[in-house]
Formats: sequence, C-alpha cells, structure tokens
Amino acid sequence: MEYRGWDKNQKKFIKNFCIYLTGAIEIIHNNEELKSIINEYYTQKGDPGWGDYEVIDFTDWYGINNISVDRSTEDKDKNEKLIFENDVVNFQGTIYQVKFNRGCFLLESKDKEIWWHQLNTMDIESSMEVIGNIHEQRKTKLNILKNLD
Repeated sequence: MEYRGWDKNQKKFIKNFCIYLTGAIEIIHNNEELKSIINEYYTQKGDPGWGDYEVIDFTDWYGINNISVDRSTEDKDKNEKLIFENDVVNFQGTIYQVKFNRGCFLLESKDKEIWWHQLNTMDIESSMEVIGNIHEQRKTKLNILKNLD
C-alpha cells in the first residue's frame, strides 16, 4: 500500500517518511539539503551527533500532530492519477471526498456515501476524476470543498 504525507507546517506533501507498527512516523534522510537542516536542528539542541543518523524521529522534529498520512486506494482515476484518502473527486457528476472508515474506503458527499467495495474498477477508471484534496485548497477549488460540508 502506498501513503502520502501532508506536512501541516510547510503546507506541502512529503515523500520521505516511514510509518512503524508502533505508529511512530519518521522522516528519512535522502538528500543533502534535508541532512543539513536536521544537522542544524540537533546542533541547536546541543547534540550534533544526532544529525549523523540516517533517520530522524518525526515526532521530535515536527511533532506528531503536524503530519497527516493518507492511504492510497490503489486505484487510478480516468486520468491515470492514483487516488488517495482525503482526495476530492468528481464521480458521475457528484463531488465526493475519499475517506477511510472502519477499515474501508468510501466516497462521501453531504448527502450520500458510497463504500468502495460497491464500486467496480471500470467505473472508477472511466468515471472518477481527482480534482483536488482537502490539504491543498487552491482558490479555484474552494467551491468544490463547500459541497462536502
């Protein structure tokens, strides 16, 4: 299963993190810029040795409440875009939010919900389009989010 992480502080998606069975979330060092930021962070804490590790505890650096992790449905929309939890989709003329509840994905609008297992792959691939997500609220897409309230 694929995941994506929304950094609430930086207001952007991040790719390089791990989720452990314990629920701990960690950012993985994968480039020099990130390694430099982390080294500086731990140096300011008075412990420069921590920056040499390949993994930094996300809860220590950002705080556990500063990331939202979205699961992938493993399905793609009509534009071949992978569909994730918290995406906003247009499905057969109705705007829905993709949610994960009780171990299942579902489409939810203000008036209706459709459980993922009720959909078939052909309907998803031909009639569903990801038009945004609840994290990135671009001005041009704010109106579609109002339909979900």
